[in-house]
Amino acid sequence: MGLLGSRTFRQIAIGAAGRYQEKRQTMRDRIDEYRERAINTKNDIQTKYNEFYDEEKDKVNAFKFVATKVGQSYLPQLNSFATSGGNLVALNNMGIDDIRRQLDNYKPVEDSYVGGSKERLKLKSNELNQNLQDQVGLFKGTSTLFTRDLEERGMKDIQATVGTIDTGKPLDTRVSVGEGMRSGTFVGQSKIIQNYNDFNTKYRVQKVDAAGRPKTLEDGSPDYEILLPVPTASILRDAQTIIENGFTGGEELAIGSVMEKIENPNYDLPFLTTAVEGSPIDARITNVYNEAKNQNQTTTMQQLIDMFRERGLVAKADKFQQELDDIVTKKTDEPEVETQTTTTTAQPTEDVPGTKVERKGKSAKIVTEDYISPEQKDANSQVDVTEEFIKQVMEKNDVNRDKAIDILKMYGYTKFPQVAKTKSPPFLKGKK
Repeated sequence: MGLLGSRTFRQIAIGAAGRYQEKRQTMRDRIDEYRERAINTKNDIQTKYNEFYDEEKDKVNAFKFVATKVGQSYLPQLNSFATSGGNLVALNNMGIDDIRRQLDNYKPVEDSYVGGSKERLKLKSNELNQNLQDQVGLFKGTSTLFTRDLEERGMKDIQATVGTIDTGKPLDTRVSVGEGMRSGTFVGQSKIIQNYNDFNTKYRVQKVDAAGRPKTLEDGSPDYEILLPVPTASILRDAQTIIENGFTGGEELAIGSVMEKIENPNYDLPFLTTAVEGSPIDARITNVYNEAKNQNQTTTMQQLIDMFRERGLVAKADKFQQELDDIVTKKTDEPEVETQTTTTTAQPTEDVPGTKVERKGKSAKIVTEDYISPEQKDANSQVDVTEEFIKQVMEKNDVNRDKAIDILKMYGYTKFPQVAKTKSPPFLKGKK
């Protein structure tokens, strides 16, 4: 086969040159496309950083505002709150007492949250700049042998055009606070802890023998010398009450809070008189109420409803009162079953206690069959109740022994015969 003719060769050369130019033009177009794409990506990433910067600035400012309110002594707790992701803006909108109560739930840390703002902004900018460079890097490796020089120049051009995101002005992380805002009713956790320490050192001191060894009582508990204006048992009982009512600070803080209330009557301690739903006492009364309901013990149900009300759980008391009223109404509305009359030699029951249903509008409650004056109740409280008398109440009212005793209590009787315990009563079992 012979050599190509000159004309044919020129045609091939011209065609190759055209394809070469075409590929280089395609690369130039691709560079323009990637440059535009990279610029758009930078704008999006810059927007993300600006949003992060604004959020960080709001948090730093909110931290400073809260710090000014609570004072220097609460900075460690505030650092802990902020570091753990707490909502500083929401905290700043709360009252000073509520802010301090909230912060008392956090373990103090010395690392400055505001001081870490510079590092948080740097980490965010590094992350977003890397995302930007990753986008620019997508252009690399798209060339051929004939366009590699264009790719290299194009990469440098795109990187120079895009650059890095603008990180803006550094935030002012200086925090200057004093004692904070004062409150007439709020007491900080440190004071409550000090009260507890005083309770165990200044106000009750364990006695020692001649050799300096701590004395104990027969049950092994410490033998204390009491130096308090209020009996120790009263303080411990009140501490247990606020824990039952929903106080979550533990026994030590409960004792310290009760001590503060004794020393400072203006100290706000609502748990002394009012429980919250979900508290230990709420759960225990509810469990006993449901048990009494299952056994149709309406008198016990009423007593438990009254206990709800005494603890300040009014909404729950109203709910259960309506439930009990519906049960009693339904029971009294049921037609009586005719029974065959039989002759009996049983003792007359005119003087045996009984109950009746008293209606007021749509509601109904169980009361004593006859009016019992306070004087009569006092007299009954001195009478020793016999098993025979209890049996008569059971027979008259068609109830079990426990229910019969409940009825007798409504009449003022308090002295009942002791029986061997086989099972704890359903009433509340709490810490002593």
